[in-house]
Amino acid sequence: MARALIIDDEKMVCDSIAAVLKGMGHAPVCACDRDQGLAKARAEGFEVVFLDVRLPDGSGLEILRELQGL
Repeated sequence: MARALIIDDEKMVCDSIAAVLKGMGHAPVCACDRDQGLAKARAEGFEVVFLDVRLPDGSGLEILRELQGL
């Protein structure tokens, strides 16, 4: 079982990815914006991150750089 962080501002996208991952036996956690996603990434360990490139409060590519540094 992998812990997965999903960072996407569209709730339906987050919920859909989370449902698929749960069905596969994984443990997904959703975040709806950049700040919430980074806070969850810092507080918890994740094996994989599903990241929206265009978020309302920042670029997903910038978040990727920050996540790689954790």
